[in-house]
Amino acid sequence: MTTKLDLLELKPLVLKLSENDRWLLLQFLIELLRPQTIDNSTPSDRDWGWTPGFFERTAGSWQGEPLERGDQGKYDERDWSFL
Repeated sequence: MTTKLDLLELKPLVLKLSENDRWLLLQFLIELLRPQTIDNSTPSDRDWGWTPGFFERTAGSWQGEPLERGDQGKYDERDWSFL
């Protein structure tokens, strides 16, 4: 049996819920969708195209002249007032 739900009929019911219950409903709906749309696995170095052990072999291994960061020049002032 298939039940067709008109989402516009659902709106007044949702609006009757407290704000907290609306957030709970949203979280519930997100959890229902998550397994179908999001792969929660973390890509490995190999997935990004790095050979196995690359970072273990190279991290911290610079043996040349000391690296120095040069002058970065003028930069734009950021507007943080919107936060």
